[in-house]
Amino acid sequence: MIPGTLLKVTLDRKVRRSSTALVLLLHLHVELDYYEFRRVKLAATSRALGIAKTHLSLAFRLLRVRGYLVEGPREGTGRTYRLSVPRNVTTSVTGTPPPV
Repeated sequence: MIPGTLLKVTLDRKVRRSSTALVLLLHLHVELDYYEFRRVKLAATSRALGIAKTHLSLAFRLLRVRGYLVEGPREGTGRTYRLSVPRNVTTSVTGTPPPV
């Protein structure tokens, strides 16, 4: 996880209120990339996390609206996503922002 991303998420009240969104975001940090769109299957994620698909779809929408996920082109019947790089987070000691 990019340093500061977890802090930004914990300060975001709307995401913090939804424990499903927090669990989903932590799960997606393992599976997704910041640069490449990857397919995410809702049913497989639902089984892996033990959360109902309806709750997960709402969590996906919340993370997209709040800017933590970027939705890519559809791939067959599934959707592709990548993680969004927070704009106010720096990755090095020099203070340069991460590449977009």
